[in-house]
Amino acid sequence: MDANSSVENGSKMYRAANKGNWRMIKKAIKEEPSYQSAPMSPSGATILHLVAQFRQEKTLVNILELMTADAMSSRTAQGNTVLHEVAIVGSMEMAAKAVCRKKHRLVTVCNHFGETPVFLAASYGRKDVFWYPAMEAEMSCQGNYGATILRAAMVGEFYGIFGTEKVERYPSLAVARDEKGVSPLHIMANSPKSFKSGTLYYLTNIGVSTTVVLEIIGKVIYSSMFLYKAFFFFGVSK
Repeated sequence: MDANSSVENGSKMYRAANKGNWRMIKKAIKEEPSYQSAPMSPSGATILHLVAQFRQEKTLVNILELMTADAMSSRTAQGNTVLHEVAIVGSMEMAAKAVCRKKHRLVTVCNHFGETPVFLAASYGRKDVFWYPAMEAEMSCQGNYGATILRAAMVGEFYGIFGTEKVERYPSLAVARDEKGVSPLHIMANSPKSFKSGTLYYLTNIGVSTTVVLEIIGKVIYSSMFLYKAFFFFGVSK
């Protein structure tokens, strides 16, 4: 295959990924297996990455059946695997589960910035992708990494990513500190939006929730906010 043909076919694959044209992609891969892991964009994205980026979930699930183990491990210039891309775009829980069934090891793979897929899902507030079983298992068993993920979600003010049932299941995360020694209390006390009307931690809403754990956390955070800020201010000033 000459260079011109390669570029032309790569462009066709790119368009097919954009439209979710499963039949065309399947035909091309069967005729030329190297398309499974060949870079098809300036960022080094393969057909798997592109289909994920274009949110073509059904097509992605179907493509996985054709992929070799090496193709599943393909990375972009940023070091992202297909699971990283799924975590970034969100709204692809079915695809995330399918990727993990095909190659579970991708759950713990870091990109060139040291980010795992579950970390990115938390950072972008992708609740639908964040809480599927494989990633949930990672967060619950890796010490302060769970706190780091929680911090990523809270820094982005994606508080809704941690539903009531999750806080009940992992109560230690509410007071856990990440590798920098930062706890949810630190983040929420310094985030004014955490206490606006309509949030769980606003004064008029405390006591509304039927979840004891969340109520306790809310009361502690709200009552501690002034003291924490005063302590922080005077401590730094000295």
